[in-house]
Amino acid sequence: MKNKSIFDLDYKLLFALIVFSYFIISFSSNNLVFTKEFYFNILNGILSENRIESFIETKMKYEWIGYFFIPVFLLLKLFVVSCLIYIGLNISDYSTNFKSLFCIVTIAESTMVIASLFKLYYIVIFNITDIEVLKRFFPLSIITFFNLKNIPFYLVYPLQQINIFELGYWLLLAYGIKTLENVDFKKALKITSLSYGVGLVIWSIFIVFIQLQFS
Repeated sequence: MKNKSIFDLDYKLLFALIVFSYFIISFSSNNLVFTKEFYFNILNGILSENRIESFIETKMKYEWIGYFFIPVFLLLKLFVVSCLIYIGLNISDYSTNFKSLFCIVTIAESTMVIASLFKLYYIVIFNITDIEVLKRFFPLSIITFFNLKNIPFYLVYPLQQINIFELGYWLLLAYGIKTLENVDFKKALKITSLSYGVGLVIWSIFIVFIQLQFS
């Protein structure tokens, strides 16, 4: 009989807590970063004052749609990552419970919540209003070692993925696999790399391809 661990927690409760966290982060971003003053600053000289006012009113009117899609996109992400790990485990001749695996992926998502909180904190504290910096900046990532405005747009997303929080995500996934399947951590990390890691690389290439096609 396996010992109880953090990975045996109720995944529904975990999911609800993470959704709530993203709600708070999104709400805070809309009220502390993407304010009326922010849009007036970046659109002044491009659009008339009336057009800017109309844009802001429309944004505020349909802002709730963004909140609606938070749990939808989160559930889709957790499901896809869980499927990738599940396939990786089966290829490595391990049979596991998908619900337990989903719980592991949900716990690992907490690192992305922390990353979003850290980014919001940094932006608010340092009062970053440059739209290009906002789009390209990602906390504790390799991209911070470069001049953000000189990085080709198609390299931004891949470089953003190389960060401390992503590393923590990988380690939590690997530790969860280790706990679930009772394998050594090195083996669990290899399974993570060959499943989620490959999926992340393919997704990054896809994003770059889309950006190049519509640039």
